[in-house]
Amino acid sequence: MSYRRALPWNDALRVLNASGMAACTAALAILLLLPGCTKEPGTAVASAPEPALVERGVDTRIIEYKNTLQRDPFSAEARFGLGTVFLEKTDLRAADSEFSRALELGMDANIVLPQLARTWILMGRSKSLIETHANTRLSNPSAAAALKAELAIAYTNRGEPKKAREAIDSALKDDPTSPAANVVRAQFAMAEKRVDDALRILDEIFVAHPGATDAWKLKGDILLLAKSDAVAAMAAYEQALRTNPRHLPSHATLVAMALGSHDLAAARTRLNRLVEVAPGYLQTSFFEAKLAVAKGDFKAARDVIQQAVVDYPNDLRSLMLAGEVELKMGALRAAEEYLTRAMVIAPNMPRVRHLMAQTYLRLGTPDKASAILEPMVSPKRSDPVALALSAEAALQSGLPIVAMRLFERAAAAAPGDPKLRTALALTRIAKGEVEAGFTELEAAAAADRSTYTDMALLSARLRTGDLPSALKAAQGIARKLPGKPLPLWTLGGLQLKAGNAGAARSYFEQALELDKSFVPAALSLADLDLQARDPDKAMRRFQSVLALDPNHQEALLAVAEIRSRTGEPPQKVKEAFEMVVQLHPSQPQPRLSLINHLIRSGNGTAALAAAQSATGVLPSDLAIVEALGRAQLAVGETAQALTTFRKIVSAQPRAPEPHLLMADVYMGLNQNESAMESLKQAVALKPNMIAAQAKLTGLATVAKNWPEALRVARNVQRLQPKAAAGFHLEGLVYAAQQQWDLAVVAFRNAAQRGQSSELTVQLHGSLSASGKKDEATRLAAQWLAKNPADNSFLKYMGDLSLVGRDFVVAEARYRAILATDERDADALNNLAWVLVQQSKPEAVAVATKAAALQPKRADILDTLSAALASADQLQAALENQKKAVELAPDALAMRLHLARIAVKARDFPLARVELDKLSALGKSFPQQADVWELRKQLR
Repeated sequence: MSYRRALPWNDALRVLNASGMAACTAALAILLLLPGCTKEPGTAVASAPEPALVERGVDTRIIEYKNTLQRDPFSAEARFGLGTVFLEKTDLRAADSEFSRALELGMDANIVLPQLARTWILMGRSKSLIETHANTRLSNPSAAAALKAELAIAYTNRGEPKKAREAIDSALKDDPTSPAANVVRAQFAMAEKRVDDALRILDEIFVAHPGATDAWKLKGDILLLAKSDAVAAMAAYEQALRTNPRHLPSHATLVAMALGSHDLAAARTRLNRLVEVAPGYLQTSFFEAKLAVAKGDFKAARDVIQQAVVDYPNDLRSLMLAGEVELKMGALRAAEEYLTRAMVIAPNMPRVRHLMAQTYLRLGTPDKASAILEPMVSPKRSDPVALALSAEAALQSGLPIVAMRLFERAAAAAPGDPKLRTALALTRIAKGEVEAGFTELEAAAAADRSTYTDMALLSARLRTGDLPSALKAAQGIARKLPGKPLPLWTLGGLQLKAGNAGAARSYFEQALELDKSFVPAALSLADLDLQARDPDKAMRRFQSVLALDPNHQEALLAVAEIRSRTGEPPQKVKEAFEMVVQLHPSQPQPRLSLINHLIRSGNGTAALAAAQSATGVLPSDLAIVEALGRAQLAVGETAQALTTFRKIVSAQPRAPEPHLLMADVYMGLNQNESAMESLKQAVALKPNMIAAQAKLTGLATVAKNWPEALRVARNVQRLQPKAAAGFHLEGLVYAAQQQWDLAVVAFRNAAQRGQSSELTVQLHGSLSASGKKDEATRLAAQWLAKNPADNSFLKYMGDLSLVGRDFVVAEARYRAILATDERDADALNNLAWVLVQQSKPEAVAVATKAAALQPKRADILDTLSAALASADQLQAALENQKKAVELAPDALAMRLHLARIAVKARDFPLARVELDKLSALGKSFPQQADVWELRKQLR
């Protein structure tokens, strides 16, 4: 590893734990992005660039030096001046060329050689420096010491510590106060872990040379890395900048510190200062990209870092960051290309191999990931990141025992890393050691000061359907984050899942009280407001957010969504979403929301246009690509949709969700064998993916392949024995075979693990079908006592009563639904029909309200016609029934109803036309007796 080469920030902390000069030098190299490019006091004394010129901007200095060379092409001083500017800009080849020309033109070697040597070190030419200048003797003691200090660094880079020590001893004999030599001496002390001695040496430098910029920079590095004193380190870097405001390594390190502490505002300020002094500096582009990544703007990061790679094709840090950005954006082949180039430059750098392994894992090639990590996971190595990635590769390869052993080694190598303990525990759970895995996960959560493990524990509990334990995990998160809205919002969501809407609302309100702009809580409360039929209150939830930031993306999207859910015209809602897209054109969520709205509102053509526009702006965003596929389905472009979804499969070969999308398309085409194949691939990638397992069960049930359907259901039970899903699926299979007693047993097993409205409906239906009417009645009463506002179950019970012609009970059920949701068109329609059957005059008003909500639903217009006819409003009844028949021309019962109303209204020509159409159908219309009775009434 060459001295002062730029590496990822966290590597410095790791390397400092190693021993030896090379390890220490490497650690300091991570932060010392560039050496100071100014002359330290005493370095050289003759014919340096004019101080007034040095103070000017980089571009100005280049122009003036080149103007000098136009007047005097043989000016060694101008060549040297250009070299110093190019070194400052890290244009190392140009600096090397100009310094070499200055020497050729006769400039004093005492001035040029220390700077040329520094340039060669940065270029990785340690061997050339040793071969060319190891025996060079300079007449100026300070210059001689500076050259020997660079030679000491070169020997260190070449793995020759003894010669490095000899070089620095000789340098100190030439000039005991040489800042350059004493800085390297301090580095030697650090290599021997004599931190206090290193700081003492630096303080001695400041006595003789208070403006020794590189020494101040090194002091900052030592304070930061060895003493963990960021405040004192920052003061040292600021002092380095006071001695030389253009000292790029200090500027760069301060930017890196701000990014490392996630202080993005400070990082922006620091980076602006760096841009002011060095707009063309390579690290400027690097940090611009890092800042964009920290903000989550990967598209901007990609644009910046790609240009940096073009300008500096062999810069390791830029290649690594470019690969990391592409990896985050899901552009896996591009990531592989950048990281392959980085591997050529630094084949043994751990971070490069880590990123490459992650890329291979995402590409679904665990064998390649294992191969790239192999040198780092040997018994003598203890790289915890490499071990964890190797464990993931083993899991992908179907080797859970190997994976668990690797996770155990990783956790032993980094016992304080909660992520590794968490991964090990989750692996045990996935392997079937559920109790042991959860015990380990809970222990890890208790020891982890962060909430990382608690979140994993919460997620795992939810996957197994253990809601009480999930609530307990969420409470652990809340204890660790007092005064933060997120855990309160999480608790609210869990309470809502448990059916405790009041407790959920309380948690959401507490979260919003802590942070008025916490949009997730406002959204959750707005959902509850909408369920309570209070859209104005839902809208007001976001007023405080938009008052602080009128362009707040999430708040604007929430307002548009509320407008959609409260029945505003689709065009108005579309315009609201389009406004958010215009305000945030590079963000995917506004575009996704617009596409989803257009698909929901049946405007497939506009949805496709919006999706195509989105893919033009965000071609690598897989959520956008998925939306394009759904839009293509909406307009009937099935073949194109399959092609689109296959792109997602190619980009994410280890992700099960794209296979699920393709299965949906195949099922829509009635290509059930292809659908089954896609679902099996999804399950192979994620065995506990319930959505895929449920669809597999459904397809097997449709094919009446009962053994296969039961096998899938029981496999889910094996994978998630404490969850309801597998037993629920088993009940559905038995119900499809009308084996009601077995269905009851399965549904009861499911209910013991997690009750739901859907499951209660199916258990009630199975009890009724198996002749257990009294049990079914008790179940319904118990469920409604606990869940009086369960509109789904109320509708089911109302419909049962309606079919059984128990109109009094049916009316009560539908009115209960409307008490909590007065805009439920189905409940209004069914209530109106029940009232018609009871000859109640309220039927017309109720049916009219339903028709106002859904004016183009034929069944609702049919009910309205019946209500009007029962109230002797025959002309209005006829007009509405004609509309119903126009909307549903193949609904023959509605034609018969139209004929019946026409007869009652004595519109015999209309009645005759409709009855003739029905008579012509013969036996294919089973109500010919009714047709004949109506014909007898014609005049």
